[in-house]
Parts: sequence; structure tokens; C-alpha cells
Amino acid sequence: MIPGKKYKPEDFLQIAWRRRWLLVVPLAVCLLGSTLYAFSLPQRWMSTALIQVVPQRVPESYVRSTVTLRVEDRLDSIKQMILSRTKLESLITEFNLYPQARQAGLMEDVVEKMRNDVSMTGINRADAFRISYVSDNPRTAMRVTERLAGLFITENLKDRELLAESSSQFLERELEQTRLQLEETEKKLANYRRQYAGQLPDQVQTNLQAVTNSQLQIQQLAESINRDRDQLMLMQRQLGDTTTSDTAPVVDASGNIDPTQVTGGSAAQRLESARNTLRGLELRFKPEHPDIIRLKRVVAELETKADQEALQQPVSSTPVPTRLTAAEVVRGNRTRDLQNDITKMQRQIAGKEREEQRLRNISSQYQFRVEAAPTRESELTALVRDYDTISKQYQSLLTKHGEARMAANLERQQGGEQFRLLDPARTPERPVNSRRTEMIVMGLVAGLGIGLGIVGLLEYRDRSLRSEEDVMLALALPVLAVIPRMTSRAERRGERRRRLMYSTAGVVTLVGAAAVFVWKFVQWREFLPW
Repeated sequence: MIPGKKYKPEDFLQIAWRRRWLLVVPLAVCLLGSTLYAFSLPQRWMSTALIQVVPQRVPESYVRSTVTLRVEDRLDSIKQMILSRTKLESLITEFNLYPQARQAGLMEDVVEKMRNDVSMTGINRADAFRISYVSDNPRTAMRVTERLAGLFITENLKDRELLAESSSQFLERELEQTRLQLEETEKKLANYRRQYAGQLPDQVQTNLQAVTNSQLQIQQLAESINRDRDQLMLMQRQLGDTTTSDTAPVVDASGNIDPTQVTGGSAAQRLESARNTLRGLELRFKPEHPDIIRLKRVVAELETKADQEALQQPVSSTPVPTRLTAAEVVRGNRTRDLQNDITKMQRQIAGKEREEQRLRNISSQYQFRVEAAPTRESELTALVRDYDTISKQYQSLLTKHGEARMAANLERQQGGEQFRLLDPARTPERPVNSRRTEMIVMGLVAGLGIGLGIVGLLEYRDRSLRSEEDVMLALALPVLAVIPRMTSRAERRGERRRRLMYSTAGVVTLVGAAAVFVWKFVQWREFLPW
């Protein structure tokens, strides 16, 4: 290349003609290589199936599904399951896929190759998606795609049913455990209520009313006992007055008859009078009272005297009935009546005292219940709180278990969200790698580019002078004469041979590329769309 020279279009044509073989040979080599490479690649056929995601048929407001995973997540999970080694090995064995790779390599590599041939593309936010498989045979591609689409639909149903059943079984186990806890808490609460019956907080008012009523009854009984005791004292005095003899008895300061001062009458009569007086004192005083002790001693002396008088009476003599006067008869009857009334009154007082003690015990019991109510209230509150918590949990689990069972039944009846085959797989009519023409054109462009690059590089490094203009630009000298190129006959023959060889190589290359193209075209013409 001459520095400073302005090249014209005819100069570039001369350069191209002069180095035409450097353009033709790379072009022919690249064209032949791209043609051979394009037709040497095996045909790959892809079959595709379109699957639609059908939403749940029953409204969510009626039956709430227990499968809460998003469709994208479930698709990814199902894809991982289907593309597992176990599933793919069964498909490879069933359809006899990759026979040469199975014989020459490992099954793991074959499975990985099939994973690369399977693709899934989502459409419209997972409302539908495509399943595709690429194979060397169009019929095999269609059959494998059908099986993969069927696996997606089947696995989705199984997965949803399994999730629904798992949720239902989990809720059933939780419900059973909660039911046992609820029953145990109910038993504890019932046992507590039975154990502390009457001491519970809701019975405080009843216990207070019972305490008030028992206190009123005790007060009334106390007043009644006091009246009865006064009446008993009056009766005892009357009895003491009626049991005296003709000689007026001596009455002590307390109003009782002193048997030791009684004169007249037999020892037996004085003994009877002393005994009556002792009975009256025993009703009024305790056994340790000095008057009762003294009177017991007098009764013992009178019993001794009465026994002596009984021994002094003649044995054979029969007692002569004593004729009693009317006053003595009246006095004896009154004495007996008073003694009977005193006995009844004593019994009545004793019964009222027992009733009073019973009422006091009852009042103490009710008072104890009232005092124990705060403690029982805190304990009962804890038990009721646990019971309420477990009861609410049980009701919630019962509702959820019912919903889960309905959801499981819906999934078993295939009423939930499912996949539907919208566009089944078909036999492909065009291979996916049928871009042979593009490959050949790319080889043609690459060969032409390589040739132009070589020619440009050689011209850039070429410093030869080929015309008067080149001499004047390079040497700045005038041209006096031009000597034509003089070649011998042998040089001309060698030049012709080189040209013939280059021409032959170019023609052979072009013919070979055309032959290969025609051969492959005839071989695959039945699969071409035209």
C-alpha cells in the first residue's frame, strides 16, 4: 500500500482480481465446512403440550381449600418430582430413549441429558404452562411429551389430595388430643366441685343466708331453753313444797328443801324427800356444787337409816295399811304430776340443747365455707380458665377439622384446583434445528470475510510499485519510460498451471458443497414444511 495514494473503485477491483484466489479459496473452504457441519447435525424434534390451570369449582366461601401453596411453587415441586432420577429412568426404559448413550455411558449422564431435553414454560402468570420434550425421533418426542403431561396432571391431583389428607389427619390428631385434655380438665373441675361443694364462690350468698338463719334459730332456741329452765325451776319448787311432811321443811337460801332439817316422818319418807330435792338440784347445778355433794351425803345416811328401820320391823307381822287422808292423797297425786312434768321438761330442755348444738355446728360449717370461698375462688378461677381455653381450642379445631374433611372430600372428587390438558402433544412437522440455510450463509459470509481480511493484510504490507502514479507518489521522481513485464515460456506455463489449479480447487469446492447440500436436501425433504 502506497502512503498518500487515493484509491479509486477500479483500484479495488484490480486488487480483487489480482488476489482473486485468496478470496475464492477461503470462501469455498468455509462454505464447504459450514455445509458439511449443517447437514452433519442430527435432526431434533420438539413436541409441546399446553396445560391449563383450572381453579377450584366450588367457591372458596363455601369450602376453603387446605392447599395454600401458590401454583408456581407447586409446579416447581411437581417438576422436581417428575424430573427425579427414578421417574426419568422409568421413562427412559419404557420408551428406549438414548440407546447409544446408555450403552456407552452412565445412567446418571443419560438422566441429566433427558433433564436438559425437558422444558417447562409458564404462560399468563401460571394460568397455563407448556411442557416440551426434544428428541431425535418426532414420534418419540410426541409420546414422551404426552406421558410428561399426564404425569403433571396425575401428580398434581395426588399432591393436592395428599396435602388435604395430611391436613385432615393432623387436625384429627390434634382434635383427639385436645378432646382428651378437655375431658381431663372437666373431670378435674367436677372433682373439685364435688370435693369443695358448698365452699364455691357462687354459693357465698347461700352460705351467708344459712349462717343468718342458723343464728336466728340458735337465738330462738336459747330463749326457749331459758324459758323452759325457768319453768323447770318453778316446778322443782312446787315439788319441794308438796313433798314436805306435816312439819314444815327448812328451805335454804336458794329455795331448796334441806332434808337434814326435816323433822317427823319415817326415814323412808325423809329419804324420798331428799332424793326429790337432789334431783331438783342436779337439774340446776353441776355435780361439783357443794349443796349437791352435801345432799348426796344426806341421802346416803338416810338410806342407811331406812335400811335399819326396815330390819327392826317384825318379820311375821303384816304391814297394816295406813289410811291416808284426802290432803295426803291430793298431795301425792300432785307430786307425781310435778315429777312427770319435771321429767318431760328436762327431756325437752336436753333435746333443745342438742338442737342448739347441732345448729351451732351447722353455723360453724357454713361460716367455714364463707371464709374458704376466696381461696376456692382463686383455685376455681385457674381451673375454669384452663377449661375455657381448652374448650375454645377444641371448638376451633373441631371447625377446622370439619373444613379440612370437606376440602379432602373435594380433592378426592377432583373438585379442587387441577390441571387440564388444553392442547395435547402432537407429532412435530419441523425440526427445531432446521436452520441449515442460515448456517450455510454464515459460512459464506465468514469465508468472504476471511478472504477480504487476508487480501487487506497483504495489500497493507505490499510496498511494490505497479504504476507511474505509484512511482511518482513513492519516489517523487518523473517517469521517463515504462518497461513491460518480460516472462519466459516456463514462467507462463507455471502461472497457467497455478491458475488452473486454483480454478479447479475452487470449482471442486463449490461442486462438493452443492452436492452435499443436494444430498442432504433429498435425504430430509420429507420433513421439510414445503
